[in-house]
Amino acid sequence: MEMITITPSELWLLLGVVLIILELSQLPGIGLFFFSFGAISTSIIIYYWPQENIIIQFGYFGIAVFVQFVLLWYPLKIYVYKNKDSCQRNSFDLIGATVIVINKDIKAKNYGQVLWSGTIMNVQLQDNEGMAKVGEDIYVLDIKGNTLICTKNKS
Repeated sequence: MEMITITPSELWLLLGVVLIILELSQLPGIGLFFFSFGAISTSIIIYYWPQENIIIQFGYFGIAVFVQFVLLWYPLKIYVYKNKDSCQRNSFDLIGATVIVINKDIKAKNYGQVLWSGTIMNVQLQDNEGMAKVGEDIYVLDIKGNTLICTKNKS
């Protein structure tokens, strides 16, 4: 009976394929593509220049991941957002959205919390708004840092 042996190059290639499958099916958007391309690059490098030292292989892997990240970050970002202008947006579709006041009433100029799409967010009510009561819908005007600036009147 003959034993099947797997070379280090084949192991790196297998790791790269598994990471691509995970990125596409189970864990999209967390950057496994960079690691998968790095593993595949490492596989190619050690196929042509055999290296049995695992530390050197991980060095190749780290360098390959860094190079892939530098070369592919912006093109992948453009591909995901479909155009360059949307890469500049940091608020997505939140401005103009309706949020619900939770926990306590919010007075004008004071901070509170709202619920938007299942997420609790910090909010500040505009200066001249009076008070927003718990359960009331308010509308997002702007985003400053991690705080939504909201109004009671839909504009």
